[in-house]
Amino acid sequence: MQVLADGSVVMILPEPEIFISALYNEKTFVYDRDIGFFTKGDIHLESAARAAAEEEIEKAALEDGILDLARRNAESTITQLLLSLNLENVIIVQATPSG
Repeated sequence: MQVLADGSVVMILPEPEIFISALYNEKTFVYDRDIGFFTKGDIHLESAARAAAEEEIEKAALEDGILDLARRNAESTITQLLLSLNLENVIIVQATPSG
């Protein structure tokens, strides 16, 4: 945060990011385990299915614009906070993405 000579406040916000996408394991279950007579099944299948589901959840959130929503919410919240401190001009700047 930087206060300019004219009293404006400039706040640099980091780029939003997803920290975690996860299923609630206690709220999920295997509907049916039909392994058949001649096969023992894949013991890693359930873990692989959960991992694939978590990837799809994150992908869907990104496609739906979760990062843009997070950015707008952060800008609004920080702006309202700074304005509530009787600062008259608040400028929000997004940090340049690294990478």
